[in-house]
Amino acid sequence: MPYLTEISLEAAIVAVSDNTPRILTVDRADAPALPAGPLRGDDDQTLELGLRRWITEQTGIEVGYVEQLYTFGDLRRNRSSDGSPRQIG
Repeated sequence: MPYLTEISLEAAIVAVSDNTPRILTVDRADAPALPAGPLRGDDDQTLELGLRRWITEQTGIEVGYVEQLYTFGDLRRNRSSDGSPRQIG
């Protein structure tokens, strides 16, 4: 059985302004997306440091408080049956 070689980090950054929740997205080729990228085993000592690096690289923002709300671990969670990204909603 092959080992997984990539762990994906994704950040949902939420702020409330004038009683309106807002979520930070980055531009992708096909649609806005959450800041994300793979964990770099040689460079990132922790999941949080890797996540902070991706957020800063993709948005220019250095975030303060970070809280891990959930970890998804299902091998088949990310892709649709044809291998393309799965759309929710």
